[in-house]
Amino acid sequence: SALLLLSYAFIFLLRVVPSMSRILSFFVILKQHQILAYNIANQFYSLTKLSSRITDSNRVISFTSMNRIRFQDYQLISPSGELIKKNINVDFVGNGINLIQGKNGSGKSTLLKSITGQVLSNSGSLVINVMNQSKNLEDRIQFLSQHSGVSSKTLNSNIDLGSNLSQLESDEAYKILSKLNYVFLNAQKVLKGSGGEIQKVFISRILCKNADIFLLDEPTNHLDKKSHKELAEIIIDKSRHSLILVASHDDQFISLLPINTSYLI
Repeated sequence: SALLLLSYAFIFLLRVVPSMSRILSFFVILKQHQILAYNIANQFYSLTKLSSRITDSNRVISFTSMNRIRFQDYQLISPSGELIKKNINVDFVGNGINLIQGKNGSGKSTLLKSITGQVLSNSGSLVINVMNQSKNLEDRIQFLSQHSGVSSKTLNSNIDLGSNLSQLESDEAYKILSKLNYVFLNAQKVLKGSGGEIQKVFISRILCKNADIFLLDEPTNHLDKKSHKELAEIIIDKSRHSLILVASHDDQFISLLPINTSYLI
């Protein structure tokens, strides 16, 4: 009888052990998939966090309930690495027009470029808050540079240069050009205009966008005095829904703008 019991036990083990092995293998595979799923979820979470916050060097950009640019104990350094100014403390809060004043070469353009991330610092902090989450975070800031690019192609091509404007934005760009008394040529002809006419194109392709922050570096460059008033009206209208930071030493143009905060560099 003992031998019979051992035989039954042996047969039972032969049948059960392979099944147990398969069950164990199943749990090992399940665990591996669980780890993989966790890693994928974790990576996705990290990506969503990155999309609502950008950090590089001393610059932080994030979505909040109010547009804001705050420099705290910030050290402004030129692209070549030279110290321009240290301990910059200024807070541009909410929608409206703000001003950076200073002589030519004082660092106005460099301060704007620090906001866009073109120039970085190794001391102090720069915190940028934007409200609208409908687009890529960096798209919420638009920069009118003194050295914007222009091609010899059509007017349409220059308005859309590197921007991929929507139809709504393109229509708005042409409205801005009309307000600035731009002399329209056939849209299919090569853009050949004076410095002032080209500057109007630069202005239109920046201000046509629905951004939270606009950085305007010497926007009246090459413009005739008559265009100053029209440009001021466009900027004032934009400032109802955006924070605008103007760098300028044009006192006559500045007098046309209602300034919230002014900073002398």
